[in-house]
Amino acid sequence: MTPIDFLAGLHSARRQDFAPLCLKNKPFGYLRRDHIPLLQELGFPLKNKNALLQWQAPPTVAERSQQLAAINAELLARGVIGGWRDELLAVVSPEEAEPLALVERCSAAFWGIRAQGVHLTATSAGKMWLARRSPSKSTEPNRLDQLAAGGVAAGMGIRATLMKEAAEEAGIGAGLMRAARPTGVLSYCQASDAGVRRDTIYNFDVELPPDFQPHNGDGEVAEFLLLDWHEAWERWQEFKANSLAVLLHWRLRQGLLDADDPDYLHYCRLLHSDLWE
Repeated sequence: MTPIDFLAGLHSARRQDFAPLCLKNKPFGYLRRDHIPLLQELGFPLKNKNALLQWQAPPTVAERSQQLAAINAELLARGVIGGWRDELLAVVSPEEAEPLALVERCSAAFWGIRAQGVHLTATSAGKMWLARRSPSKSTEPNRLDQLAAGGVAAGMGIRATLMKEAAEEAGIGAGLMRAARPTGVLSYCQASDAGVRRDTIYNFDVELPPDFQPHNGDGEVAEFLLLDWHEAWERWQEFKANSLAVLLHWRLRQGLLDADDPDYLHYCRLLHSDLWE
């Protein structure tokens, strides 16, 4: 396996395996086709109309959220979803300014809804800080990650999430984080046993003082490493796939991969995809 093969796994979803899930003819999620009978068995109100799966949803955000929560409880009990976090995500549609509903984060892949996250690439004196995820993490334990990263919960902004994760995961105070700058996004559409992960990651960079020492406050980091970027990239097999994509994004922005490299275009294409947008 090569880094390209590894990163290609982020884009493993196939359009034919999923059905658009709509509210009032507007898609907001994508269901695995073999999960549709399960939802019907559980009493989730679906109707086929105009070749689209229509959610016959209640009229209010609170009622819709309650209906999704009831279904998710059944899915958790059956082992279809796991890693319950008691953290809500906003269910959004590109055409709507307000959320359609709120849903438990661990169910995002089952419903195929768009989720957002932040990743902080922190450098210091020419090297890069990385974090190894705790062995107790419910997803991808022991894998290498950026110094701080996390999902954007309902009601929180991108910058607020970044500040929160930096403080909790690496002990970076607000004073240092004021210098963090947004550097773009990457996206992917990854098939999973639960469904499809449709994630957008907001990337940020920050330069930390040479004497900075990270410390973890939420128990989610096993160790911190300070490496030059060559060594970080050579250890690509230890990374979470999306965290390796963030490292690749950083390399491209720094001009560390030449445009004449035969893999340059392929790498660039691996940073963005969505089957339905």
